[in-house]
Amino acid sequence: MRKDPPNPVDQFGVATSFVGEAFPNTPRWQAVLDAEYRFAVGEELTAFAGSSLTARSAATAAFGDNPEFRIDGYMLVDLRAGLEADDGNWRLQVWGRNVTNRFYVNNVAHLIDSVTEFSGMPVTYGVSFSYRY
Repeated sequence: MRKDPPNPVDQFGVATSFVGEAFPNTPRWQAVLDAEYRFAVGEELTAFAGSSLTARSAATAAFGDNPEFRIDGYMLVDLRAGLEADDGNWRLQVWGRNVTNRFYVNNVAHLIDSVTEFSGMPVTYGVSFSYRY
């Protein structure tokens, strides 16, 4: 026989039951798809281009099934391209994260007297260089 935890309350202090609810921030589905194409450029260089798709279904940020704590599902697209030495001594890469500039929420919290959504990073671009000696 299942019993409720003693004195369960939601984020606003209202008595409730959490029995049968999913854990917070646990979407039913999550997936990552990553692909990269590599090809020789001359005798000592390799070029590459790749992409990553990250997706997750909706979830809630807290126990209690309160719609204010719902986190909608989203999908993000990242791109990258670059050159590297065949011996692995150096690598130059240009990249973009969330290149579709998708607005998404990755957490919701009750702070003092307000409910706050924490948004994910907007589109971000950069260049990375690494050298091994």
